[in-house]
Amino acid sequence: MPNDTVSVQDEEDAGKRTAKRAGAFPSRRFSCVYLTSSIRVAEIASALVDSVQIHIHRSTTLDHAEARLRATRSRVLLTDLSFERGGWEDALRMAASLPLRTAVVLVSRLADERLWIDALERGAYDLILEPFQADEMRRILGNAHFHATSGGYSHFSLSSSGRAKVSATLAQEALLCSCF
Repeated sequence: MPNDTVSVQDEEDAGKRTAKRAGAFPSRRFSCVYLTSSIRVAEIASALVDSVQIHIHRSTTLDHAEARLRATRSRVLLTDLSFERGGWEDALRMAASLPLRTAVVLVSRLADERLWIDALERGAYDLILEPFQADEMRRILGNAHFHATSGGYSHFSLSSSGRAKVSATLAQEALLCSCF
């Protein structure tokens, strides 16, 4: 009869081997700060990523988010487009001033390609749509954390031809999605 018992050390060793084979595998077991005024949305986000050991700390103001990022050494800031006494541009400026590189992920209810392009050009890591999808949330936060801790480029910018290509691609995808 096979032994179904697996030790924690065996699981950790297997995870390390898998991560080595995968190369740039995003780390789990990290925390991020979510700058939002909605307790309910923050609780939903937290529940969606809890199973992969991503902990979300909720903040309602920019100052509190900065303090939380510093205290927890979190490298990812989720932020609503607007929050108490500020907006996403303020969150980007604050994150850029931190001693640790911090990836900023915007949260929006609308898939607005102009917002997405503007946010990327200004240094945001990505934009995630609400209502959240668990797999997408885990993937984006994991990749944002990896990006912030790996030492890659901190600012993504698009030339005008790049913006045109992204706009055309987004428009095509929107058209395809509307057919279903």
